Amino acid sequence: MAKEFSKKLQISVDRVVQEEYELLLLKEIFDSSLGKWLVFKGGTALRLAYGSPRFSEDLDFSLLKTIPEKEFCDLMQRIGRLFENLRLVECRKKYYTLFAIFKVTEDFLTQPFSIKIEVSRRKKIKKYELKVLTSPVSNLQILAKVMALDDILTDKLNAAKERGEARDLFDLWYIGEFKKIPITISRKIPLPQLRAELHKYLPKKYWRVVEGLAR
Repeated sequence: MAKEFSKKLQISVDRVVQEEYELLLLKEIFDSSLGKWLVFKGGTALRLAYGSPRFSEDLDFSLLKTIPEKEFCDLMQRIGRLFENLRLVECRKKYYTLFAIFKVTEDFLTQPFSIKIEVSRRKKIKKYELKVLTSPVSNLQILAKVMALDDILTDKLNAAKERGEARDLFDLWYIGEFKKIPITISRKIPLPQLRAELHKYLPKKYWRVVEGLAR
């Protein structure tokens, strides 16, 4: 099935499998007692809630109220025990985040991959929307609190200024298309870097967008 989806979506098998595991993690997180305090955000939220074509490998959240480190890590450990090919590698509190990383090993993949989870502790948020998270690679449908698109846009504009990574430029392009508004991106990234960082996360029909981001 992964190979069929890979061919249909013009993306690697690794990306297909990774998104399936992202949805499995999201289901367990939002079904848990901590799920009501978490708001999904970032590039993966942009894909699963707002239809972006860009695949991603991180799950990012903001908080509605403080979550103790122990409760967060207890949940991550429980999730890690649910799936045979999923292993929790690390879970801890950083300066401004709760952080966890899972490793996924499947026999039919050439190598394992990781999924990183980060929960921002910097600022509690009040605005969110209830969205159904979906993906063409899975039949899972997950009701989740998701950061409002205008706030994702603000986060992405700030990220583009601070770190200027290729994924931020593409996400800003997509939000502009989705909202049908002009978004000016002053930072430029060389085309070879854009191709190297974005081609592996985008279906081939979107590669021409990458060329435009370098202008």
